[in-house]
Amino acid sequence: DRAMWIWENESYPLIMNPGSRNVLDAMASDTSTFGQRPIRTLYLAVGKYFGMSMLEDKRPEVRDFVGWAHDKGYQVQALIAGGTTPPYFGAYARYRTQAVAEFEGILNYNLSSDPRERFDGVNIDTEPYSLGDFKSAKPSVQVQYLDMLKALMDRKQASGLNLQVGAAIPRWFDTSVDASSISWNGSVK
Repeated sequence: DRAMWIWENESYPLIMNPGSRNVLDAMASDTSTFGQRPIRTLYLAVGKYFGMSMLEDKRPEVRDFVGWAHDKGYQVQALIAGGTTPPYFGAYARYRTQAVAEFEGILNYNLSSDPRERFDGVNIDTEPYSLGDFKSAKPSVQVQYLDMLKALMDRKQASGLNLQVGAAIPRWFDTSVDASSISWNGSVK
């Protein structure tokens, strides 16, 4: 499937303005302009934006959007970046509380929503390789990042939700010298 990331500066207007869905659907369904398959997965950023939390402050609007998207045949995954501003600091152990809280907000949203209105998954776009000490402090940041992912998966399991969870990983990540051969919990990652 083709997918599209919709970050906060666009996801909030999309939630707040139902008419914009028509534009999104027309663009995502267009197969002729670029000769591509249609976009079928939407990664919708749900982090706080200008003091507003869509999952708390605009929950009915989010439910309406996710329900609309499902009716149109889209998969919708909540998109998060680590619960911090600037983003990605959730990879650090000292910001684990914020990263877990951001993830729990999605779990709580899904638990309180009808199945048609629930996110199909969570896309974790915490990019540890963009942090200044990713290379210089190897393997510290890498291990902290894997620990964060485990903490999120533990929360997902405790929720009982059948929810796809995946990390956004660049295509070059597995060939990067900085990302290879990290010993973590008794195995090499």
